[in-house]
Amino acid sequence: MQYERPDLRYRYPLGVRILIFIALLLVPAYYALMLVLGLCFLALGIGPLAAAIYIFINSPLAFRFAGIVGICGVFSFLGALALARAVVLSFRTPAALEPAIWINKNRETALTALIDEMCTIMGARPPDAVILQVGTDCFVAQRELTVLNANPRGRILCLGLGLLGCLNIAELRAVIAHEFAHFIGGDLLYSAIVLRAFVGIDATGRSLVEVYDRSGRLARFFSYIPFRLCILIMGLFFYTLLRIDRRVNRAREIRADALAARVCGTLTLSDALRKSHAYGLMFSTAVFHIEEKRQAARKLDANILRLWRKNLRNLAPDAQRILEDVLAQPTDKFDSHPSLRERIDSLPQVPNRFDDTRPSLSLVKDLAKYEKMAGDFLANEHQLAKRYEQRGF
Repeated sequence: MQYERPDLRYRYPLGVRILIFIALLLVPAYYALMLVLGLCFLALGIGPLAAAIYIFINSPLAFRFAGIVGICGVFSFLGALALARAVVLSFRTPAALEPAIWINKNRETALTALIDEMCTIMGARPPDAVILQVGTDCFVAQRELTVLNANPRGRILCLGLGLLGCLNIAELRAVIAHEFAHFIGGDLLYSAIVLRAFVGIDATGRSLVEVYDRSGRLARFFSYIPFRLCILIMGLFFYTLLRIDRRVNRAREIRADALAARVCGTLTLSDALRKSHAYGLMFSTAVFHIEEKRQAARKLDANILRLWRKNLRNLAPDAQRILEDVLAQPTDKFDSHPSLRERIDSLPQVPNRFDDTRPSLSLVKDLAKYEKMAGDFLANEHQLAKRYEQRGF
């Protein structure tokens, strides 16, 4: 069947475009600020060192006093080195650890065919890797990740294995369309740029605190004000960038929802959003209780994730109650996502384009293998949490 390509043009409101411009502008501003602060630390270091040398030359008997002044100068130099180290670290993004399973796209032909079809519809380049997260999270990334069985890199599509049992194929299409909207909208490029500033600010704070804590009492006394002032400036910069970034992220989610609704239909996406929120919020608690019952019944050969999937029908009333509570909550200004109610109310009205109500897990060939890997991970995580609880953490 020939599919008519939807209109995927979208223009952010003027206020959001201004915020995006400011957020991107704050990234070079961070490096400029680091340069200024570094030069200030160098100046604070050169001054005491020059004074120490002058005192020692003109009055050798005052060598102790000259040494104290010199130590303060050296400590200021260490502050400049700490800032330089933070700048270097901002360009190093280590592979993030994600509890997920890399799937072989050549083996999972049905799921891969669906993903490739959605790529064609949306005009997106196919992802380099597809991973199944052990929980219910779905996202896209463009970086190296460390998962349970591989180290995928490049453009990555992540689907929640715990969520797939809740969705039909039409709803899964809507979820994939939402994630691909982030791809085609340049959201990952924006995140990669802004991430540099966030990583750098975090590294700056840690480096300065490390240098300060390792210094002597006298050096800390003389350099308390410049170090604390630098940390305060970084904190204000971080708070400003974080507030702007959260507002931009909420606008990006609204945009991704709008494009996904145009591709798959409003009702389909709305149902997918409701299920992902309800079952996502109850997943950890439900899995915890499933594991407790599994151990009490000594059915240690049973798989946690498979038990979760088989109990979804029984969990439906609880999911409905959670959904009603979530729909009543307004958007939290400290959250990077809009509230579920705002997301649903913002959807354009588009008729459904797909009507495949088969379970989305019917597309997964090696389901037993993935559930076993995910279930083992969750069981180990549960045991670790119990140990921490028994130790009073």
